[in-house]
Formats: sequence, structure tokens, C-alpha cells
Amino acid sequence: MDSVETFRALAAVMAVRQAEFAALGFCDLDLEVVVESDPAFAVLLRFRDYGCEVVEVAADELPAADCRLEGGAEVWEEIRDDVVAHGGATGRRTLSSLVLVGGRLRLRSDDTMGADRFFRYAETMQRFFDGLAALRAEPDAGLPFGPEVSSKGLK
Repeated sequence: MDSVETFRALAAVMAVRQAEFAALGFCDLDLEVVVESDPAFAVLLRFRDYGCEVVEVAADELPAADCRLEGGAEVWEEIRDDVVAHGGATGRRTLSSLVLVGGRLRLRSDDTMGADRFFRYAETMQRFFDGLAALRAEPDAGLPFGPEVSSKGLK
């Protein structure tokens, strides 16, 4: 969960599953994801319509985003492990639950509309992260890989 390649692979899974995302309605949200580790990792996800552009940013850089999800590496790893084990987030391991119950993920925004946008598009965000179930390590490339995404691009 601390590499731009993982997030680009998730965006590729989203592109493959465009019909699934289209059924949720368009999305217009800039979400910064911060993994608090040593060193910290950050990425900007620009969701437009039914796709996502991934922009690498420095963890201390504050890009103009609608909102930011912050959490320790352990919670991001727990999210990943739950999604991979079950094909999607379960119970209290959904993004919304982790933000609202116990605050293991923190949602930050400079204005209330940014936070509102996150919750308005929460199902799209969750399905994006649920794409982790389609990814696995390709031994010779060290890149995210799965039945729908390979190190050479979409199948």
C-alpha cells in the first residue's frame, strides 16, 4: 500500500471494471491518501467520471485535494489483507467504518464540502480499494499483477 505502482494498478482495475463503476454514477473527487510509515507515502487520486488518475506526491506536500485519508501503515495493510482474503472489505474494515468508528483512518478536509464529497462517493472509493483483490505479486516483475491487470498493462 505504499507504492504508486499499486495505486496505478488499482486504477487499471477500475478501467477494466468501468461498467461496475458507471452503475454507481460519475465521481468527481480528488483524494489524497497518506500512509504514515517511515518514510511516509502519499498519492493523489483524481477520480473523474468512471476512472482515476494517480499522481505521486511527496508526503509533506499538500496538493489541492478535496480531502485526505490518513492512517498508519498497519491499518492500510489490514485493509489490503481483508480485501484480498474476502474479495472486498468486510464489516468494520470498510473505509467509511474505519473513518467513522474508532478513527483508525482520519478524513481531513479544508472545508466541509470536501468531506461531504468523500461520503457522497464512498461506494466508489470502496470499490476502488476492493480492486486489491484482483492484484497479486508477479514474482519476476515486482509489480501488482492479477487476472485483469498484468505488468504489461490490461489484458
